[in-house]
Amino acid sequence: MSPFFRKLSASLFKRFWMTGTMLFFILYWVLYFMLSRVPENGAGRAAAVLAAAATAGFLSAWMSIRGLQKRILRPAAGIQTSVQSLAVSGENSGETEWEDLGQVALQLDRFRLFNGQQARRFSELQKNFSALSEHMMEGVISVHRNREVAFINERAKNILELPAIAGAGAALIETVRDQRLDSLIADVIRSPKIVDEELELYHVRNKVIRIRAVGLPVGNEEDIAGILLFYDLTDMRRLENLRKDFVANVSHELKTPLTSIKGFLETLIEGGVRDPEKQRSFLQIMQEDANRLSRLIQDLLEISRLEGHKKALKKEVVSLRRHVQDVLEAFQLELAKKSIRADNRVANVTVPADPDQLKQVLVNLIDNAIKFNREKGSIVIDAESSMGEIRVGVHDSGVGIPEEATGRVFERFYRADKARSRDFGGTGLGLSIVKHVIENHGGKTWCISRPGEGSHFYFTLPLG
Repeated sequence: MSPFFRKLSASLFKRFWMTGTMLFFILYWVLYFMLSRVPENGAGRAAAVLAAAATAGFLSAWMSIRGLQKRILRPAAGIQTSVQSLAVSGENSGETEWEDLGQVALQLDRFRLFNGQQARRFSELQKNFSALSEHMMEGVISVHRNREVAFINERAKNILELPAIAGAGAALIETVRDQRLDSLIADVIRSPKIVDEELELYHVRNKVIRIRAVGLPVGNEEDIAGILLFYDLTDMRRLENLRKDFVANVSHELKTPLTSIKGFLETLIEGGVRDPEKQRSFLQIMQEDANRLSRLIQDLLEISRLEGHKKALKKEVVSLRRHVQDVLEAFQLELAKKSIRADNRVANVTVPADPDQLKQVLVNLIDNAIKFNREKGSIVIDAESSMGEIRVGVHDSGVGIPEEATGRVFERFYRADKARSRDFGGTGLGLSIVKHVIENHGGKTWCISRPGEGSHFYFTLPLG
């Protein structure tokens, strides 16, 4: 017999021995009292004995049942209720009379306390895991052996542009809709290992992501068999490409005038041109190329300061109309050469801005409006206030820009017409400087244009 049943049997024997002894004494005195009151004849004595025996039997049975109910059945029912409550919710539903089942009650009470502690600990771990997974920079997807999604965090949904309802229970291929990802996780599950790959996802706006696929040894279908970690490299690769393009463009822009200057210098040094007029023409071309190099270097330094926020804004209350008029007067000679009519329609409004940087913006925009305008064309500068900001527009009647290029004209070294731009001595950085200056002021820039219909450049400045 096991120790548990030996202790239970001893406890029951002790309880019933004590109950039986008490019943014996009660019955003894009941019989004594009843027999002492009956007549001495045989019939009366027999009836009394029968009545006393029946009474004693009934009393004994009733007390035994009550004792059994109180000492065994009621605690047992309480234990059953507590066990069911622990099994369902991990908590005890209430107090129970444990004393009659000693070790059972003690062990169950210990189990209740341990189970409650474990439940609280598991709840804390679950909260910590949820908080960690939702604030990770990496996307995470875990799958079972059959490649059914077990977990997916919000970052993974953002990177892969999945719907908010995407979650556990669906097949991985149905969730991510990319055969390469499904094949990758299948490979690491089949042979547990770690694989790193870089993929371009064409179905989510050409995103570039680095993926780490981890295969885990598992015992059954319900275990986590594979994990996918996603790192979004789209912005990094875009910046790398911009840097490469920038270096290539700078090299080209520097090479062109330097090659011209070098060629003319070699010709002059070798005495290949003795005509003073031709010598003067060569020197003038060299001077123009040198000036172009100087402008390019100045623009590169300027855009470097703007992008690095090294040039602090010195805001003042500036008269916008006065600034526009000053710039137009500075371009009077260029306007007269092409017979271009300039119209300043800006009202007498003031804006908080850095006067030097605002002048640079206006110079670059009006300079382009003159260069790419037609003979006897027109330029209109206007402004309109609304919603706490002022919108300034520079409109010309020039050659226009292809509609597909209007979104790129503010990029460094981008030229809609490269030949015409170089002929006019442009560096390809003027509009990029405009964009950075306006953005540093809290505004934005854009362009609307069509070939042959002129161009409309806009920028906004906050009034507050």
